[in-house]
Amino acid sequence: MTKLYSATFPVHDSKNLDDLAKVLSVWISGSPHRAVAPNELRNIGNDGFQYHKGKTEIQAARHVEGKNHLYGLRLLEPNGKGIRTTEVTGRKSKDDFEVTVSHEYNAFKVGTQSVDVAKPRIVNDILEKLGGGYDGLTIRMKREPHWFNDDDLPFVAEIVTNQTQNKLPIIYVSKDGRGMTAVNPHRLAYLLGGMAHVLVEPTRRFSFDLREKTNGRNTYNGAIGIYWPNDIRRLILPDASRDIVSDIYNTIRDQNLLTLVPREMVFDGIKSLQTSKRLEELKRTHSTTEEETLKLAIDEIDRRDKEIADLRAEVGTLQSYAQRGTQFRTIGGDILRGVQINELYAGELKDFVLETLENSLNNVHSESRREDTLKAVLAANKMTGNREEVIQGLRDVFTGAQNLNSKMENALRSLGFEIEKGGKHAQVYVPGNDNRKYTIALTPSDHRSRKNECSGIKNKLL
Repeated sequence: MTKLYSATFPVHDSKNLDDLAKVLSVWISGSPHRAVAPNELRNIGNDGFQYHKGKTEIQAARHVEGKNHLYGLRLLEPNGKGIRTTEVTGRKSKDDFEVTVSHEYNAFKVGTQSVDVAKPRIVNDILEKLGGGYDGLTIRMKREPHWFNDDDLPFVAEIVTNQTQNKLPIIYVSKDGRGMTAVNPHRLAYLLGGMAHVLVEPTRRFSFDLREKTNGRNTYNGAIGIYWPNDIRRLILPDASRDIVSDIYNTIRDQNLLTLVPREMVFDGIKSLQTSKRLEELKRTHSTTEEETLKLAIDEIDRRDKEIADLRAEVGTLQSYAQRGTQFRTIGGDILRGVQINELYAGELKDFVLETLENSLNNVHSESRREDTLKAVLAANKMTGNREEVIQGLRDVFTGAQNLNSKMENALRSLGFEIEKGGKHAQVYVPGNDNRKYTIALTPSDHRSRKNECSGIKNKLL
C-alpha cells in the first residue's frame, strides 16, 4: 500500500457531517467513470452504508466519541493493476469541524508503477461547497490566495512569527523589484487548498517594514518562504528554469505524508472505536453469543493488522528520507550553513558562490578531476540574473545630474537599498549591513559625479 496524498483541514463550523456526506455523494455520482446514480447513494451518510457495483465499492461509518461526532467514507476502485482507495473522514464538535482526505494505491504486482499523485478533486469540492474554517486564531482555509495591503502589516507579522496558532504551513509570496511574483499565486493556492495557506504581499516596500516586525524572518525580493508551525522555515529562490509551483506542492504533499493523522480521523480508526464501544456494551449486558463476540474480535484484529502494515510502510518512507538527507546537497540547499548575511536580492549569496567557482576555473589544472567537479556544479546551478537587474536599476537612477529627491530615494529603496540623510550628503547601504555604507551628495557637482557614485555603490555594496 502506497499513500499518495493526505490532508487534514478545517471547514466552516456552521456545516455538519450530513453536509459532508452530500458533497461526497455528488462527487462520486458525478463521475462518468463510476456509473453510479445519485439515488443509489441516498443513504451514504448513514452508519454501516455499503455499496458495490462494477468497479466501485463504498463503505461508510458513523460514531460519537465523547464530544466529537465522527463520519468516515472509504471508496475503493480497482483498475486491473491495483486498487485506488480514497478515504474522507470528518470530525465535528460544537466549535470545530475538521476533514481528512487521503488517497492510497495498492499494486497487485511488485514493481507496478503507482498512479499519479495529483491532488484529489474532492478536496476542492469540500472547500467550495462547505467553505473553509479557521486554522488557529485568525487565518481561514481557502483555495484562493490571501491578498494583503499595507494596513495588514501587524496581522502578517503575527502569521510569519507563528503567533496565530495555525496547524498548516504558510507559503509567503514576496514581490520583486518590479512588483512581480515568481509564481502564479492563484495556481499555487488552488493546488495547496487543504494543505497550506498562500499569502501574497502587496509591495516590495512591505518586505522592509515586515522585516522590522519579524526580526528579519520574512521572505523578500521575489523569493518564496515556507513557514511550518514547528518553526522550520525554507526559502525558495526565483528560478525561471523550473516549475516552482510543482516543487512547492510536492514539498508540502511529501511533508503531509509523514504527518501522523489522529486515530479518529482515519476510517479504520472510526471502525475500531465502534468495535471497542460494542464490546464494552456486550460485557455489561452479557447478551452476546460467542459467535458475535468472535466476529467482532476478528474484525478488530484485521483492522489492527492493516494499521501495523501502514505503520511499517511509513517507517520505510521515513528511513528513505533520512538516507536521502545524508547525501550531498546542491548549491541553494543546505551546503552553505551558518552564513548570516542579509541579501540585497533573492539568491545573492548563491550568485556570489557560483561566480567565485566560475573564476576559480581559471586556476585549476585542465582535464583534472577538480575542473570536472567545478564544471558539474556550475552546470547544475545557474545564476539568478538578479544582480544585473539591480545594476541596471542603479544606472537608471544615477543617469544625469539630478538632486537627491523623493523619487530617486524611492527608486533606490525599490532596488533594496536604504538611505540615511545628513547635512549635504546621504549614505546608501543594504539593510542589515550598516557597517558598509557609501556616501553620495544631495546635490551633484556635475553629471560625471553621479556616474562615479553609481560605480562606487556597485563596487562596495554589490
